[in-house]
Amino acid sequence: MENNTPDFLFSVYPNPANDQVTIEYQLAQSSIINIEVFDIVGNKISASTVSQTTGKHQTIINIEQLSQGAYFIKLSSEMGNSSKLIIKK
Repeated sequence: MENNTPDFLFSVYPNPANDQVTIEYQLAQSSIINIEVFDIVGNKISASTVSQTTGKHQTIINIEQLSQGAYFIKLSSEMGNSSKLIIKK
């Protein structure tokens, strides 16, 4: 049976957004987090990497330069990966 549960849980707000979004996530272990933004057809718009310790974290992504539309934010680490849809107003 296929497991549809995301490997890596995070929240993104505000959504929809104008200038920036905040990504919030919690880590059970220190990890390197890859944050990628894709347009709706799958083209990579931006990528960044942060090294985090255990606990709750917030990362702010500037989306001011993006055109109005739908985008995916993908977070990945050795714990797994997950993505969320965001709307740029």
